[in-house]
Amino acid sequence: MKSLIKIFMLLGVMNAAKAQNSLHILVGNSTSMSKWSAIPTGFDAISSLSANNVYIGVGWEMKIKGNFYFEPQMALHQKGNHFLYTTSGLKTAVNSIQVNLRYSCLEVPLLLKHKVEQKKIIYYTSLGVAPAYMLRGEGTFINQFIGGDNPFYQKESKTFSVDGYNRFDLSALAGFGVEYSITPNMALNLDVRAFYGLLKFIKKETIGSQNFMGVTSNIGIIRKF
Repeated sequence: MKSLIKIFMLLGVMNAAKAQNSLHILVGNSTSMSKWSAIPTGFDAISSLSANNVYIGVGWEMKIKGNFYFEPQMALHQKGNHFLYTTSGLKTAVNSIQVNLRYSCLEVPLLLKHKVEQKKIIYYTSLGVAPAYMLRGEGTFINQFIGGDNPFYQKESKTFSVDGYNRFDLSALAGFGVEYSITPNMALNLDVRAFYGLLKFIKKETIGSQNFMGVTSNIGIIRKF
């Protein structure tokens, strides 16, 4: 973490001496889901539900000109999804498979910000992109058969290999936030950001290809230099 902060501080040297730069630390929640390109063969319906996951990031904000700022970040971003597959045979028998998946990613958001200051409060909007690399995948699988002669319920949790996945992602970002100054050099931060994946996480040979979309909601602290 110390090495990462030093890298971001070195980026600030490229700015003019009078420009005010700042270190940002964010912690919060990522609510996400995935958009399927196709429904897997053999299933009647799929419900894709949101999942709550962790977002932890650090960034170095540099003033470009006027009210415009550039902020590169480094973050651990967990992207998750829930799927419910159902197949109906007889009217008295329904087989369902619930899959809860979580992908831990190293992400590098690159943000362009526009700020409006009103006394101690700064409002901003942001646009950008975020390349990411998937580090780990884990999931919970629940099989349930209701009706018939042999009803059953089975639950399994495991970490799965990500070798069969496209591990790179690229997301488009759009967000807004508020900064509240508590001292001349310190501020509190609320940041809300929507993301939409431009690449597929899962190869087409598997049960479908996914584009992740969602919202990160973070609180943080800002140190101005």
